[in-house]
Amino acid sequence: MVFSFFRSSRPAAGASSSPQARSDSLADRAWTVHRRVDEAYEELGPFATVMARRILDGVAAVLKQAGSEERLDIRATVTLERILDDYLPTTLRTYARARHDPASMPQVERQLVHLASAVEETLVAVRDNNVQDLQVQGDFLDTKYNGSDLRL
Repeated sequence: MVFSFFRSSRPAAGASSSPQARSDSLADRAWTVHRRVDEAYEELGPFATVMARRILDGVAAVLKQAGSEERLDIRATVTLERILDDYLPTTLRTYARARHDPASMPQVERQLVHLASAVEETLVAVRDNNVQDLQVQGDFLDTKYNGSDLRL
């Protein structure tokens, strides 16, 4: 049975995040995800747990680099929100299911690696105050995790 956090964390298409989720700081949300990842260790196993922690450590590094969430560029804020509220939980939910289907594991493992790289690139862009890189990174993640950027 997949841990309930990973079943219900993604809002329905077109739905906005709950007011409670929006009012929590990014650091609080990252800590909540971290605790839930630890609780789901049996379902996730070592690889996904370590990768999730690496991603969450990257989120913490971005927040530290900015000095405060209020000083964080809106593009970085949106990227971190999406990672914490959608991309990471969805990928972990998929990973927990894929553990029973070894043929799909390499693809899901790559998703975790891509998320870790995205957080590292966000950190570099925040450190360098590179607004263009933040926009490109956010667009890349949105396209990768939400489908095509072509809207008909």
